[in-house]
Amino acid sequence: MSRRHPGSRNHARLNKRKWAAFRREIFERDGWRCVKCGGAGRLECHHPHKLEHGGAPFDPANAETLCRECHVREHNPPRPGVAAWRALVHDILSS
Repeated sequence: MSRRHPGSRNHARLNKRKWAAFRREIFERDGWRCVKCGGAGRLECHHPHKLEHGGAPFDPANAETLCRECHVREHNPPRPGVAAWRALVHDILSS
């Protein structure tokens, strides 16, 4: 198998190195801080334009630094009305 043949061990290793270098570039560009909340713990690289929808994996314009919490929220946004429902339940239970 070729060194750069997709699926080969060397190809996977090269991609890991490329991804690690790219993540570091994005973290440095964003000042090692989450662009949403400014936090500095557990940083992750997020692609705002999903790769499965045509986003480029190694394009700095399609990458941003997020902390773990903001990254989870980005992929699981709160549903409309949930906060009001929780407040109502809290009020009922605390009465």
